[in-house]
Amino acid sequence: MKNEIAMRLKMLRETRGATRREVAENTGIAYTTYCHYEDGSMDLKASALVKLAIYYQMSADWILGQDPPDEKSPPPANKWEALEQSLEKLSDSELKEVWSFVKFLHWRKTQGE
Repeated sequence: MKNEIAMRLKMLRETRGATRREVAENTGIAYTTYCHYEDGSMDLKASALVKLAIYYQMSADWILGQDPPDEKSPPPANKWEALEQSLEKLSDSELKEVWSFVKFLHWRKTQGE
């Protein structure tokens, strides 16, 4: 189980395109501690699990190795594959909402963010 957690932490970090230091700084977890979590050489503390679940916007269950019953596919190889897999599960109306949000983000960026 420990290796599964380490693998998922690394996959989440790489999918986000973050460094270990960035994850540590953004979650308030000491850098060396985070490195041990991702290497699987230290058990993940509950407080760190909560911080990481919030940071990655993932369920703590998933980080701990529990797949939702309806998902049997392997984890995505990169952030684009993850996005594609997520979009495939949405209804047409949900896709329209996503597209509206993307247009809003683009507009906000052009406003001199």
